[in-house]
Amino acid sequence: IQEESNKNAEITAHIEKLKAEMAKLFGDKANMEEEMSQEKRGAEEKVLTLARAEKEAAALYQSAMSEVEKLRLKAEEALGLKQQAEKEAHRLSRLRKEAMEIKQMSWQHREESAAGDLSSRGVRAAQVRLENVNSIMSQVDEAKVEADRQTARYQRQLDEVHRLKALAEGEAAARARAQAEAESLRHEAERAAQQRGEAETRALHLRECAEQEMERQRAVLEETAAQREGAERELAGFRALLQEMRGQQLQLAGEKEELRAEVRDVTLKKEKVEAELQTLRAQMLEMQRGSSASQSQQQLVVLKVTLQGLRAPVTLNELISSKVIDHKTATQIKSGAVTVQEASRRLAPYLQGNKVIGGLYIESVRERVSIYNAIRRQIIRPGSGLQLLEAQAATGFIIEPETRRKLSVDEAMRHGVIGPEFYEKLLSAEQAVTGYKDPITGERLSLFQAMQRGMIVRVHGLRLLEAQVATGGIIDPTFSHRLPLEVAYARGLIDRGITCTLADLSDDNKGFFDPNTDENLTYTQLQHRCVPDPAGDLLLLPL
Repeated sequence: IQEESNKNAEITAHIEKLKAEMAKLFGDKANMEEEMSQEKRGAEEKVLTLARAEKEAAALYQSAMSEVEKLRLKAEEALGLKQQAEKEAHRLSRLRKEAMEIKQMSWQHREESAAGDLSSRGVRAAQVRLENVNSIMSQVDEAKVEADRQTARYQRQLDEVHRLKALAEGEAAARARAQAEAESLRHEAERAAQQRGEAETRALHLRECAEQEMERQRAVLEETAAQREGAERELAGFRALLQEMRGQQLQLAGEKEELRAEVRDVTLKKEKVEAELQTLRAQMLEMQRGSSASQSQQQLVVLKVTLQGLRAPVTLNELISSKVIDHKTATQIKSGAVTVQEASRRLAPYLQGNKVIGGLYIESVRERVSIYNAIRRQIIRPGSGLQLLEAQAATGFIIEPETRRKLSVDEAMRHGVIGPEFYEKLLSAEQAVTGYKDPITGERLSLFQAMQRGMIVRVHGLRLLEAQVATGGIIDPTFSHRLPLEVAYARGLIDRGITCTLADLSDDNKGFFDPNTDENLTYTQLQHRCVPDPAGDLLLLPL
């Protein structure tokens, strides 16, 4: 189900990515269309400008040609006037020359008349000539006036010719500029048309790419939708199967709890019967010995008294055999000189254990907190908390520091002192107290024997054995109490190598963790950093 959820999340992320790419493609397409539209408008404007420029240039050219034609006609007329003026000037010069000759003759005639030697005929001839001269002079004056008038007209026409020539030259230059500008606009229009063609080609290519990408994305989306529908169907099937499995699990959990309760009852009965059998065997052995009346009486007295061990009663004879007490102490207990309660208190390190780290003490608020609650509240790390909980289970009981109750793992689970995530591991650690069962022979094994047969990892077993030694001694699961190291070695509960290791733990074997300093410590070092519980024999690790 988690894999399918992850796949659905990946598919959803891929779809979102594809949508973003599609949006980007559409945005690029819109931008390209806008650029194409702008280029198209610019090209159209340039084409219109070019047409206007060509039209204006044609009009200027036509006007210039008309003015040039007028200029040519005026130049021809001016040339004719110039030739006529030159003829009139030549004639005028000739007339002036004749007039001068006539004047000279008139003067001569006057001189002859004064001398009286001219005849009347000569006088008449002279008068005729004088009239002719006067007429010629009048014509000369008129010709001179006309010549001046023609000269002025010619000058005006020449000025007009120069003005028209300058205007024609200006219009020719303007036409040349208009043609150059028209040529430039034509080139720009051609470039714009080329750019427009390229833009249309690019746009067409982008459109084809976008359509192909959209088609591919559509296919991917359809495939993704199909996969998602299949995943949802599988997920629905998994959910139904999970629901069914949960129902079966609850049913099996109920049956398992019933079986555990039956097993616990049978185990308690078995342990009780074994203790009674052990007591009877010891009594029979003592009665068979019969070495002396006083000694027999002493031992018989001892055999009748039992003290409460970790999981079962412990006889005084077993405590004597374990070198926990001697015969004198046993006699005092039997005679009443030392009460059973006082003896249990004195022998608590061997019967129940002591100085177990039962919880945490939050100094800022002066609050006692169980290990499991500290894990749930994220006060300490789960790994560090599990180490302390396993140490509690392997030394006898799970401890609830708020009420100071000592519970088995099953009882702690029922009362919520521990959670289901740690149940199996703590149940395994508890077998260091109750004994491990050999899966082949069914034999009850101690923690060290389980380590020898590979049922417990050596490092893990060393950590549990060290916690047992630090809280009273090695636990004998058969007799349900603790033993000194030498007695445990003699009974085969540990070997010489384990004894030396437990006596001098190196850094590699420091299996506990101080949450205050992040140091790896032995259980004994961690005990030294704890504070005692004022109302009990527990230790609390301050934070």
